[in-house]
Amino acid sequence: MAFVFTAVTSGITLKKFNAQRGDRGFWKAIRESKDPSVFIVLLGDLGDLLGLVIAFLGVYLGHLLRNSYYDGIASMIIGVMLIGFSGLLLRECRSLLMDETISKKTLRNIITVAEADPSIVKVKRHFLCIWRQTKPCSS
Repeated sequence: MAFVFTAVTSGITLKKFNAQRGDRGFWKAIRESKDPSVFIVLLGDLGDLLGLVIAFLGVYLGHLLRNSYYDGIASMIIGVMLIGFSGLLLRECRSLLMDETISKKTLRNIITVAEADPSIVKVKRHFLCIWRQTKPCSS
């Protein structure tokens, strides 16, 4: 049952991811994505499916061959696989979580929208300039 439910949610997430990525390749879309919510769920679901298959094979082979080592080996393989998926997600999401700033074009658009509000006269220094203090900022 867990495999069926996870496969259904994986299919739904894969459909949404494919719509989001357009004609880019799978890995290229993950690398270039600025919205990790979809690919994190997708990679998590794919990891779950693979883990369930490995667990099933370990239990099945353990019963078939009357050797409990297969179940233990399957558990270790699942652990290594989860470490691999975690490393992949860490690598892809690290720049989104730490020290990645928005583009100048996006910042200009945000300032334009803010200055369109009648209660705001002018944006002199934006938050990123004050926070980083590493490069001179121009309005």
